[in-house]
Amino acid sequence: MPTETRYKHGYNLWRVNSLSADKLYTDWTGSSAASGEGPLKVNETVYWGIRVFKRTSGGVETEIISAGTPVAQVSRSTDGEGIQSATVTISEAIPLNSTDSIIVKVYMKRATGAWAEMNDWTTEQLGASQIDAATWTVYYYTYRNYVFQVMAYYWGDSSLFPCRIEGFKWTPAVVAANPIGDGLTWIVA
Repeated sequence: MPTETRYKHGYNLWRVNSLSADKLYTDWTGSSAASGEGPLKVNETVYWGIRVFKRTSGGVETEIISAGTPVAQVSRSTDGEGIQSATVTISEAIPLNSTDSIIVKVYMKRATGAWAEMNDWTTEQLGASQIDAATWTVYYYTYRNYVFQVMAYYWGDSSLFPCRIEGFKWTPAVVAANPIGDGLTWIVA
């Protein structure tokens, strides 16, 4: 059962299960990127969070942690920038097909507004039978500046914007043996 740190790559796209998205992978590569909007109101709190989906080889997405509401939320009510983190607990195993990928979407909202998707990342086809029960720690690099009227999210650079998910735990799918033989001697291929 691998327990991994998955890094949010910037401008490092790959196509998995009919979706082109930034990589959510086990190493750092790619350049930094950002997504944001404005204008801000005085003392307006800004929130960030994620939604998590499994995606089949046929391109069908199913939300697997909390339907419709971002989890692992962080916020800024005053100007500032830097790494923030929050956790989300997966209380029970989530079944997967071996060709499924996991999609993580970051959302942002202002206090009185609706959640808006900022970007998405995809794993490879995991070759997993399930996502295991675990606590994920999600790291965001957030930015809020009333003077410049910007609220933003940065990612993709290991030294500047080390956005990642720690505790990503899954169980590999069991590959069935294909016995070949004469009934007396077995060869597993």
